[in-house]
Amino acid sequence: MQCQGLLKADVIGFCPGRADQGEEYQIPLTRILNPLYGIRWNVDNIAFADVFCTVIDMHPPVSLEYVIDFRLLQFVAVGMMRGRYPGMGYGIGKVDRLFRRMQYLANAAAIVGDEFRTRTDIFYKHERLRYNVPMPKYTGNPDYQHDSIPRIGILMTNLGTPDAPTAAALRKYLAEFLADPRVIEVPKILWWPVLHGIILRTRPRRSAEAYEKVWTSEGSPLLAITRRQGDAVQRLLRERLGDSVKVVIAMRYGEPSIRQGLEELRAANARRILLLPLYPQYAAATTASTFDAVSAVLKTWRWLPGLRMIDHYHDDPGYISALAAAIERHQATHGRPDRLIFSFHGIPRHYFDAGDPYHCECQKTARLVAEKMQLGDNDWQLTFQSRFGPREWLQPYTDVTLKGLPAQGVRHVQVVCPGFAADCLETLEEINMQNREFFINAGGETFSYIPALNDDELHIQALADLITLHLGGWINEDDQPSPESLAQSGATSRQRALSMGAKN
Repeated sequence: MQCQGLLKADVIGFCPGRADQGEEYQIPLTRILNPLYGIRWNVDNIAFADVFCTVIDMHPPVSLEYVIDFRLLQFVAVGMMRGRYPGMGYGIGKVDRLFRRMQYLANAAAIVGDEFRTRTDIFYKHERLRYNVPMPKYTGNPDYQHDSIPRIGILMTNLGTPDAPTAAALRKYLAEFLADPRVIEVPKILWWPVLHGIILRTRPRRSAEAYEKVWTSEGSPLLAITRRQGDAVQRLLRERLGDSVKVVIAMRYGEPSIRQGLEELRAANARRILLLPLYPQYAAATTASTFDAVSAVLKTWRWLPGLRMIDHYHDDPGYISALAAAIERHQATHGRPDRLIFSFHGIPRHYFDAGDPYHCECQKTARLVAEKMQLGDNDWQLTFQSRFGPREWLQPYTDVTLKGLPAQGVRHVQVVCPGFAADCLETLEEINMQNREFFINAGGETFSYIPALNDDELHIQALADLITLHLGGWINEDDQPSPESLAQSGATSRQRALSMGAKN
């Protein structure tokens, strides 16, 4: 975990068994917390009756997100140690010594009683909690060239991919992905021991084997396809709007990161930025998480750009037409199936119950495509794939459905995944390999996967149309200034700035 901020403190408490003598003792908390989170800590004189909080999520500017009972922190410490948390290197003896130190703190914390609350704000009654956090550093460009031509930036993002199909690369990728609170809505104090003590010790190896099956000479299929999509959209927008628009791709997890994408747009003098997460159906775990990542970067910038976001396009006519055309082309070669399956990535059921519109938008996408293709009610079915963990997800499940269809007399199925703008592990391996096997082993005869829209011409056209629509008021397709007039305007701006004392 990386931390650019420092929370500084030392802890002073009363030694158990000697509190009646009023004897103080001091424990260097840095020796306890450093191995836990890989963060440099320093705590500033907190009396035993004060509330002490640990900052679990430290990204500049630092926020105090959780107030944690030391007894819970003790549990996390031991659980992570015994889980051989990466980089700890502590033996059992050191674990025991750590445990005793944590017990001292837990005993001191127990005295506080009512003062401890696990919340996102700080409650305390006794002495003032003092923390020293550096002021955020807002980055800018002091050498700004006043003759620079302002541009509009398009940031196209997708979920992400590991750097390589190896356990080490998957461990790094999954640690970032599964630590996102939008993805796993569980308090970190409970989730981190599970993530680092169990999941990241077992899942990376299995996931690496799956990625190895779909890895190409270009690397990750998702990244390679997204790059082609970005290049194709850039070419089409250049034909329409000239060089005033720059398209950059980024990944929510892994690289190229959203920070890298935004910095590339800033370097190109993009004074207005349009975000296009390539998730047709909105979900908090995908679209909103992208917004969180963009906000985390922009809140460190001194000069903010104008910002817009396409938060969904599940019913966009161009997108629906591109999907229907792709299915029809596939069926022209492979014939019409007994059942067409629209398989969307699932989300936990309680996310939907809490108000996430994802389920409704998936339903609408499938219905609109079926209507455009004039499919009967028994010709198609919607399912949800990729469930993870023991809790209920949106149903019906894709794998369970495919296992049961042959018993209903369905011998030929085709599966399309409208929620994936580009083919990736979930389509190429999970659907086209795993679920194909489920269907055939259950008695099915013919299974075919309909590829994602990827860089299909109609898909690129739909994305470019969508972008152009959302640039309304920022740029006029019918009235583009010539490069010469832009250069002249920039030169004039520079002369005015220099006359007022600007450096460039």
